[in-house]
Amino acid sequence: MSNQLDLYIKSLQEEKAKEEKEEQQSFYTSTPETPEGYDTFVTEPTIEREVNPYDSTPGKTTLTELKQDKEFAERTARFLDGVGSNDDIFEYLRDSDYSLSAAATRSFQAGTWTDQQKEDYTYLREKFNNADIGNWKERFGMIKDIGVDILTDPANIVTALFAIPSGGTSLGGRAVLGTAAKESMKQYTKAQLKTKAVKDSVIFGAAEGAAWGGLHNYFVQDIDIDLGLQDDIDFTQLQASTLLGAGFTAGLGGGLRYATYGKGLKEAGEEAVKKTDTDIDKVAVTEMPEPYQQLEFKFSNEEIIEDVARAKTRQEILEESELDDVLAEPLEVLKEKGKKAQSKGTVFLNKIISNTIGKPTTQFLSYIDKSPQLQTLLKKFRYDYDVTMTSMGEAGVKAKSYGLAVGERTGKYMFGLAKSFNVLDRVGFMARLAKDQQKELTFLLRDKTLVSTKKEAQEKGKIWIRDLVGKDYKGIKVTEDVAVSYGGKNFDGSEGVRNLLDNTFTDLELADLLKSGTLNKGGFMPRLFNYRNLKKNQDRFQQDLIDSGHANPLNDIEELEILTTDGVKVKGIKEDAVGIDMDTFGRNFLEEANGDINVAKQLKAAHIVDDMLEHRWTPFSVRMMTSDKVVGKAAGTLQARRFTNLDDNKISYVLENDLQTILEDYFSNAARAVERSNYFGRNEAEFYTNTILPIRKELIDNGMGEDEVKGVLDNLEKMHKRVTGIETDSQSILKRNAWARGAADWGKLTQQMAHLPLATLSSITEPFLLLSRAGLSDSPQVIKDIAVSLVKEGNSVIDRSIKGFQRGVLRKRVKGIKDIDDEAWGELYQTGLALEQSVQERLEGLAGEGLHGSIAKTMQQGFFKVNLLTQWTKAVQLASFTTGKRLIKQNAEKISKGGLGKSKKEYLVQQLNDLGVDEKEAVKWYNNSIVDGKWDEALAKGQSFYSEQYTSGANRFVKEIILNPSTAEANRPLWFSTPAAQMLVQFAGYPTVFNNTVLKRFSNEMINSPAQAIPKVMPTILLMSAVAHVGNYVRSQGNNLKDYDTKLDKDEGTLIYEAVRRWGGIGPFDYVARYDNEADRNVGDLTSILKTFAGPLPQDFIDGVLYRKGIPEILATNLPGYSSYDLIFGEGTKKKIKSTARGTTSEEDKPYKAREYSKGGIVKNVPNVIDEPDEMQNRITGQPFNATSEAAQDIEDRELKSQMEGLGL
Repeated sequence: MSNQLDLYIKSLQEEKAKEEKEEQQSFYTSTPETPEGYDTFVTEPTIEREVNPYDSTPGKTTLTELKQDKEFAERTARFLDGVGSNDDIFEYLRDSDYSLSAAATRSFQAGTWTDQQKEDYTYLREKFNNADIGNWKERFGMIKDIGVDILTDPANIVTALFAIPSGGTSLGGRAVLGTAAKESMKQYTKAQLKTKAVKDSVIFGAAEGAAWGGLHNYFVQDIDIDLGLQDDIDFTQLQASTLLGAGFTAGLGGGLRYATYGKGLKEAGEEAVKKTDTDIDKVAVTEMPEPYQQLEFKFSNEEIIEDVARAKTRQEILEESELDDVLAEPLEVLKEKGKKAQSKGTVFLNKIISNTIGKPTTQFLSYIDKSPQLQTLLKKFRYDYDVTMTSMGEAGVKAKSYGLAVGERTGKYMFGLAKSFNVLDRVGFMARLAKDQQKELTFLLRDKTLVSTKKEAQEKGKIWIRDLVGKDYKGIKVTEDVAVSYGGKNFDGSEGVRNLLDNTFTDLELADLLKSGTLNKGGFMPRLFNYRNLKKNQDRFQQDLIDSGHANPLNDIEELEILTTDGVKVKGIKEDAVGIDMDTFGRNFLEEANGDINVAKQLKAAHIVDDMLEHRWTPFSVRMMTSDKVVGKAAGTLQARRFTNLDDNKISYVLENDLQTILEDYFSNAARAVERSNYFGRNEAEFYTNTILPIRKELIDNGMGEDEVKGVLDNLEKMHKRVTGIETDSQSILKRNAWARGAADWGKLTQQMAHLPLATLSSITEPFLLLSRAGLSDSPQVIKDIAVSLVKEGNSVIDRSIKGFQRGVLRKRVKGIKDIDDEAWGELYQTGLALEQSVQERLEGLAGEGLHGSIAKTMQQGFFKVNLLTQWTKAVQLASFTTGKRLIKQNAEKISKGGLGKSKKEYLVQQLNDLGVDEKEAVKWYNNSIVDGKWDEALAKGQSFYSEQYTSGANRFVKEIILNPSTAEANRPLWFSTPAAQMLVQFAGYPTVFNNTVLKRFSNEMINSPAQAIPKVMPTILLMSAVAHVGNYVRSQGNNLKDYDTKLDKDEGTLIYEAVRRWGGIGPFDYVARYDNEADRNVGDLTSILKTFAGPLPQDFIDGVLYRKGIPEILATNLPGYSSYDLIFGEGTKKKIKSTARGTTSEEDKPYKAREYSKGGIVKNVPNVIDEPDEMQNRITGQPFNATSEAAQDIEDRELKSQMEGLGL
């Protein structure tokens, strides 16, 4: 299609050149005939032209002439001075036409302008809109301004979310959309829209495919309202602009419009010509012949680019008609080209979204219709992978995805461990297990002759732990507390560390993760190496490996036994088989040592230790998964238990001896390993064979090219490794190097402590999100849930605080935590919520990932407890969990009782399905829990549905309210979790997840179930905004009500906007707001863009490089709690600290004011330039320049010379 367009334009150029040549000859040799539509003339032709309502003069001025106009210059200077802008006036006026962020900003600014400023702006804009492009300098300035607006507008990426992608970006197309919005869509007739659609969807389709028409039109109208040019938003105009912007896609636009309008296009074009001829006001205007005019002028002249809102000459309409004929291809051809253009654009857009503000699964949405296996895989990564702003995704139950499964299994293990430890004594402020009890329990867990139940003791001939209570056993006295921790309160196999370890072993076995033949013989206790100690004692441990035989070279080749067709068993080896060491390590140590057995042992021992240190940041369970080869289901030394010949006591110098740390690490890794195997296979080889290859076949079979398929599969493998934790960035310098690791830890921690002291105040709107999910009649109960949860968490805080004081100050031994045995808390803990570890993980995701150093971690945990964010998170999770359970129960009850309208029932079913609950199973569970018309809680809990779907659904509900930025849950771009990104975009995780979860639900529920959702969502938004406004008032001590620069009261709209922005309601447009804030500080476009997306650390670095901040000031502004100093110590505290660090006084610290530049007219006082440059002396002649060359004389000198010559002087 583009080739045809090029040929057509070329033909027009040739035709135009021929016509101009003929016209030149006829103009000088004959009197032209009077064409139809022209008045009779004697010397010059006249045409009838539409009167432009904005045009105050019958003739047009150029931009250069306009700039020299006295009134225009005066108003320009006054207006720009008033609004504090140093821009060129034409650039300023173009900004809002072609930049969405500038239009949005100006729509807010216009409301604060004075009457004089509004009058000046209206005048300047009218004059500018009606000026011609006079020369190439003006034309280049236009292209430069529009290009800069488009390329540097941060809204371009964001607004692509709301458009139909088309596979490219066209400067001309973006310009047309901006112009259409500026000149008002009202001036389009229906017929003009039809014919214009096909033309512009081809010429400018790529940019129009990334349309922001509707949003831009809204802001432009809002500016006009502030200026008094219109009374209210014209929704007809807004709708037309939105349709124009969203609908004109390259290729697809032409095809769909041809399909829509069919033969009517031709009639529409003829009607447009007719209407142009007859329905416009006319005025006679002299038109000189234009033999010198080139066709290209039409496409570069700003006025012609703006022909959307202006009357066309007959010639232009004829040219459009000819273009329509060129584009009149067969409908199927247009459709096919449209599909291809749409596909390319969609792929590109999805990749952009996936790597910026969306979920990692978004990049694969373009291919799901080609591969059912791909759809299945994406569901495993993220249950709502296909949910968008407008779509609820695939109908039906959204099954549990990998991240949710890992969280629930981790909660199951960790809660069991917490209950087992809760009977033991804890000491110190950090509430660690008492060392004597820890030592005793560890000893008992490692004993192979002990069991936790009487039945098992009788069957296996072993010792029941309960029989040892109060007795001495192998040198230790078994206390009741230690025995209960080992075997559970009832010693029946349901609780206790021993049972938890045995059950986990069974889970690993069912997931096929253990080496063939591995048996649980009892006494299993996981080892956890202390890698810092291992590095210090590397030589000693290598010698222990040699002495124990673990470093002996193994070059034996595995012998296989096969059954021949004759039924005879034959032993042999595979033709390509290699020795065990070569298969495991890729090395033959004995060969490398030239047969020296001792040297070979040393090489192997060194390799083993190096391997352990190399994978120190990779969990042990992950290492079992990453081998490309499967050796008896576990590769080499990476087996369920390594170094069996070494006694734990002998190598205790390299082992972690804290039992709590060992078991927490083991159960966390085991949970991830089990679910990884369940969802994706035991290792990468299995994932590739069982998942990647089938997807590849389906994509190839559906016509995709090899290169494109390879790109898709590579990205799937990367996502698999990142989401499942196989990719741990162990090679990153921020993990390998101790200094870099420490610097990164403390860098992130200082930013958290400096910028998040009021994080709890910012989170105060979170529980109100519950109201958007519960029914209106349930609102009082939701409020009650919040209140009850706050009271319960308050009691928990009091209990923990008292015990903490007893342990830390009074040095007492105190038993566990009260709420571990609380039924409500216990149910929540079992799903992986509210436990200290899970809360900390959530806070780490919110604040920029976790830290590695123990001291930094301890300080981080303490900080979030001091600012109450830990306690607040737990309370709101409990409230959300309670509300989620009630929502599932109520929906099941309503569906069970019937009598619902179609839309109401569909909405209730959709709510259940979104939580992973099957509505039929829910109704069955509800009916089975009713006895004599009353709800029986015991019956409800006794059914499998309760744990499998009911509490699991409530858990998902919580995670959609109290968001948890997590790579495992695939709810943010994957690169956010890399060590470098944790520094660069430290606080970006939470707002990104908020956009992907809460705002998407708000949007698609109101679109798909408006009657059910709007009455809940809109009040929620209003309430959250009101609460956020109060929060803004408190944190600023009322200063948020005043404009920082003018000290005038802000209008209500600005305050509402700031409140909505505070709770995250503007979504990705927050980046636009951040860009605007930086741009207002005159830091430059590049710096504004960098700081828009950067976290606080790189922002400080940028400021340092630009010398806007010195090191003392950077350190001062990163003091713990810095952002709350004004609230705590009084207004002006932060300013004083910055002044002191900067070495300035408060008088010198006045707000920055941009340098004033002259705007038009004569400019004086320019450094190194005299007021009369032409009078400077020539260094060669020694005379002034204007004395030796008339060309060097300024206009005053030439006029004076002319006057004097006229007087004969």
